[in-house]
Amino acid sequence: EATINKNITFREDDKSADIDILISEGIQTVVENVIIELEMGNKQEEPVFTHDELLQLTGIKKGMPFNPDLLKNSSLNLIGAYSKKGYIYAGVKAVKRFSQRGRKVEILFDIKEGQQVKRGKVILSGNRYTTDHIILRELTLKENDLFDREKMIQDRQRIYRLGLFRGVKYNQINREKKEDIKDLHLEVTEKKAGAIELGLGYATDIGARASSELSYLNLWGTARSIRVRVETSDIETNALIGYKEPWLFGKQMDGRINLFQQFHDKESYDLKKKGLVLGISKQVSHYVKAALLYEIDWNDYSDVQAGSSQPEGKFRITSIGPLFIKDSRDDLFNPKEGSVHILRYQLAKKDLGSEVDFQKVTVQTSWNKAMTPKSVGAVSLRGGYIDPLGSTTSIPIDKRFFLGGRTTVRGFSQDSIGPKNTLGSAIGGEKMLNFNAEIRMRLIGNFGGLLFYDAGNVWASDETARLSDMRTAAGVGLRYLTPVGPLSLEYGHKLDRKKDESAGEWYFTIGNIF
Repeated sequence: EATINKNITFREDDKSADIDILISEGIQTVVENVIIELEMGNKQEEPVFTHDELLQLTGIKKGMPFNPDLLKNSSLNLIGAYSKKGYIYAGVKAVKRFSQRGRKVEILFDIKEGQQVKRGKVILSGNRYTTDHIILRELTLKENDLFDREKMIQDRQRIYRLGLFRGVKYNQINREKKEDIKDLHLEVTEKKAGAIELGLGYATDIGARASSELSYLNLWGTARSIRVRVETSDIETNALIGYKEPWLFGKQMDGRINLFQQFHDKESYDLKKKGLVLGISKQVSHYVKAALLYEIDWNDYSDVQAGSSQPEGKFRITSIGPLFIKDSRDDLFNPKEGSVHILRYQLAKKDLGSEVDFQKVTVQTSWNKAMTPKSVGAVSLRGGYIDPLGSTTSIPIDKRFFLGGRTTVRGFSQDSIGPKNTLGSAIGGEKMLNFNAEIRMRLIGNFGGLLFYDAGNVWASDETARLSDMRTAAGVGLRYLTPVGPLSLEYGHKLDRKKDESAGEWYFTIGNIF
C-alpha cells in the first residue's frame, strides 16, 4: 500500500523549482502460507505434478515479501508447465486472503488440470508452389504427440528459417471445443523465391566496389536453392556459384556445393584462385549450428615480393574440418543483446590431395549488452594459430593471419600489423590475437555515435606471442543505422605510434565489424 506523491514549488524568478517527493511506505505484507487445491482430470489416476513440484513452480515461499507481479508470473508458470505435458485446458486461479490488517497474506492456487490432449492431423494451406512434404517435414510435433505449444512455436520458427514464407500461422481447429485429439490448421504465405540484387559501394581499404547476385530459393518447390554472385573492387574480384540441398540423404541437415574463382591484388603478392567447397551443416539447436567443410583450392601465386616466404607458381591446397557457431543475438545487423561464438578447425594433408600439410584453428567470441535504452556495449575476442605439419615449412601466404584495417584493428592500414618482408610489406603470420570493444549510441533518429578501442597483433611461427606486443588504437565514429547494418564514418588513432607511422586512419563502410 505504499504511496508516492510530489509537491512542486516554483521560485519567484520562475526559472527554478523545488520538488518534494513524499513517500508513505505503509505496511509490509508477508506471505503467511501457500495452499494448492488441485482438481484432476476425469481420466487421471494421479496428478501430473506433485504438491512440492507445484509449489516450486509458483516461485512463492512462506515468509517472503508479497509481490503482486510475482503472483501473476506464478500462474503463467503453472499454465506453461501443464501445457508442456499436453494439458492445454488447465486453469489456474490465484486467490489472496489478507489478515492482520494487510500484514499477512495467504495465497491459494486453485488448479483444474483438465484433460490431456494429443496432436491430431495438420491441415496445410497457402502453399501454391512449395510441396506439402517440404513444409510438414519441418514439424517436430508429430501426430499423436502430446500437444505442446512451445514445440509449435519452435516449428513455426523452423518453417520461417526455410526463407520461403513471409507468414506462418498455426491455429487449432474448433478451438472452442475441448477434445482429446486436436487437429491443427497450418497456413503459410509464400514470398517470391527469385531475386536479383545489384550493389554499389565504397570502402577505404578496397576502394569502389560493385556486386550482383541472381538467386532462386525454391527450385521445383523443394526448397533447393541456387545462387550466382559476382563482386569486384580495385583490389579483388570474386565469382561464386552455390547450390544448397536441404535434408541431405533424407536427414535433417543441409548439403552445399560452392564453386568459386577469385583474384587478389595484394601488396606483397598476386593470387588467382579457383576452388570447390563441399559442406554439410545441421542446426543442432535453436542457437547452435555445426558444419563439416571440405575445400579444394587451386592457387596461382605471382609477383611475390622477396622475403615473403612464398614461392611463385601453382599449388593445390585441400583441407577438411568442422565449424561450430552459437549465435544468440537478438538482431544479426544491429544487435542489442546476445552473443556469437565461432570455432573452426582446418586440416590440410597430402593424404587428402594437398601439396602442403598444416592445421589451422580460429576462434571468436563476441558479446552485446544494452547499457541504456540508447546505448549498447560490445566486446569481441578473436584468436588463431597455424601449425605446419610433416615436411611443410612455410604456410601458403593467403592462409596466414593478417590484422589491421576497418574489420580488425582500426587506426592501422589494411593488413599492416605483423611480420613484414624486406620491402616493408605485410606477409602474415601463424599466430593471431585481436580484441575489440565498442560503445554504440543512438543520438537523433537513426543517427548514432561510436566509441571504440582495438588491439591486436600477428606473430611469426618462431616468435613468442606476448600481450605486451599488442598494437592498440582508439577512436570515434558517426553512424547511420539501416536495416542491414550501420553506415559508418570512423577514425582510429594509434595509441602506440611508431616512427614513420601515420597518426591514424579514416574508414568509411557499412556493417558492424563483429
